[in-house]
Amino acid sequence: MSHHKPGTFWSTILSVMLILFGFLLLLDTFNILNDATELFLAAIFGFGAFVSLSFYLQHRQNWWALIPGGILLGLSGFFLIDAFPSLNRQVDEVSFMMFAFALAFWVIFATERRQRWAIIPAGLFTFVALIITFENPEFFLALLFGLASFFGFQFYAKNHKHWWILLPSSALLGVSAILASESMSFLSRRIEEGSLMLFALALGFWLIYISHGKHGWAAIPAGILTTLGFLVAIERFIPGNFEGPFLMIGFGLTFGMLWVRRKLDDTGWAIWPASILLAIGLFIAVAEYADKIWPFIFIGVGGWLIWRNFVQNRKINPVNETPPNRGEFEFEQEEHPEWI
Repeated sequence: MSHHKPGTFWSTILSVMLILFGFLLLLDTFNILNDATELFLAAIFGFGAFVSLSFYLQHRQNWWALIPGGILLGLSGFFLIDAFPSLNRQVDEVSFMMFAFALAFWVIFATERRQRWAIIPAGLFTFVALIITFENPEFFLALLFGLASFFGFQFYAKNHKHWWILLPSSALLGVSAILASESMSFLSRRIEEGSLMLFALALGFWLIYISHGKHGWAAIPAGILTTLGFLVAIERFIPGNFEGPFLMIGFGLTFGMLWVRRKLDDTGWAIWPASILLAIGLFIAVAEYADKIWPFIFIGVGGWLIWRNFVQNRKINPVNETPPNRGEFEFEQEEHPEWI
């Protein structure tokens, strides 16, 4: 076998399989096989899988032989399971075929360092097989998006200059969290899925803002998304029309955070949007709850006036302080005429 060229070898195998398949169709045409067609198909594809995998085991450098070997193995298992109803009730033939396809690429990924691309088809075939096998696909979707997010964050940990990878990674993390909560009914009743997505998106911008000081702009979407996340999370459990002031105050604090860093990032301009947004938020809050706030305002102003009139004035003009001696003052004026 090792003395033949790969092209000639595979051409011979394909020819044999085509001849066998032709005989199978001929027998099926004359109703000779009856219900044994699936068994013959399983045998034909199994023969091709055996030859391909044997060729790989003898020539490990020809890793590509695993791909037709896995495909033929999956097809052989598909027809074999379909041929036995008792086996078909326990094992899904399509999921077995997908697992066989995935296995070939997983072996390539594990054994060939230069063929890291194999993880993509391996993961896709595995994912499809899991969805077909189990009745709760949301969990496996969450696992898939979670793994993609993990690889994104891992890539950033090794390559900090590619800060942009944090944004799609955080978005994938949010999708994974939503799917995970949907797969668990006890979580979906207690967690607002929209807030999970908003917090995940905000995480990417927060990491950019913290890790890269020159990208101070990331604080704005980070603060806005965090504010929206808290709003969506609490409005489900707290009744009332507090959305307007909550948003304005949250946005104002975001710009206020930028203003605090004005000596590092030259963000002195942030005082203006911060002041305007905070003022609007407080005005809306006061107008909304005026009947509950005004009494405290009057009490506070009255208390401040008492403190101003009695405590502060006592510090300026102490009661025990004795007035100056007028005679001594006149004497000093005579002794030092240049002061006059």
